[in-house]
Amino acid sequence: MASSPECSARADFFVHPDYRRLGQYRVEKAVDLFEAALRERIDKSPLPILIHGPEATRRGDFWDLFPDDQRFMSEADRGYLNDDGGVIPRFNELFITEGVGGGTVHGSYLEACVREFRSSIKILGETGLLHVPEPDLVACSNDLLEPRTVKYGIVLCTANNREDLPPEFDFPGKHYADDAQLFFTS
Repeated sequence: MASSPECSARADFFVHPDYRRLGQYRVEKAVDLFEAALRERIDKSPLPILIHGPEATRRGDFWDLFPDDQRFMSEADRGYLNDDGGVIPRFNELFITEGVGGGTVHGSYLEACVREFRSSIKILGETGLLHVPEPDLVACSNDLLEPRTVKYGIVLCTANNREDLPPEFDFPGKHYADDAQLFFTS
């Protein structure tokens, strides 16, 4: 039987938190509020993990808020982990070492990279631990389950308001943490 996620460690995943600034998009009040909420959450998190794009290496506004071993590169402009250079095995090793069985995904954008990252996380068989499978092993893994323990948290949306979100992002709802916050760009 899988271990109880309530007894497992929880991680906070921060997916492309400074995408707006690094992409040199217009920064508006919603983005400032979003980034302030992220910084507060990072400070409170026992296990904050940065998922950064290749362009964010060492120059993103959030880079120095994470220990070296808790920074992981994603594919460019995607929420999936980069499968080159041992990123995925290192990521999974952190899950095992810390006993991570649940978590909350924060970042930008809900409808893009945040959704992709959340969808890539699975539960590994009877362990109850989170796991990101290597891309070439996904099809042959019968022991991977969708976790109910990974929720959306503090997210920036491309939609202008809650009513413009696709139905799968119905807020509040079962896919959101109790303290989730949505910020909308214009």
